[in-house]
Amino acid sequence: MPRSSVELTGTTSRTLVLATLENRVHRNFCSSCGTVVLTEFDVEPDNVSVKACSLDDPSWVTPNFHLYITRKQPWLKLNDGLPQFAGDFGMIVRRTQWCTTIAVSYGESSAT
Repeated sequence: MPRSSVELTGTTSRTLVLATLENRVHRNFCSSCGTVVLTEFDVEPDNVSVKACSLDDPSWVTPNFHLYITRKQPWLKLNDGLPQFAGDFGMIVRRTQWCTTIAVSYGESSAT
């Protein structure tokens, strides 16, 4: 989703993961519980990935695509017609539609 549509409140810790030399990934964790709440990709600087598992109510979130399908379990069948990618954002066509707006609170009792 667009970076400009995300507002984090609370304290996060950030770590750098080198997926490849060209693709640096930054993971942001809740400083209180350690849950990954936000991921940033150098290849897609205007967008961020908010982890649905970090939301109190992820039922409204709908996927736009599937990443890392080469790592999925053999019993998982992806037959929803969404684009599938072997790796991460470095392989996604830039015309992908992103979610609109989200405000998320971390280190507190709820996310909105």
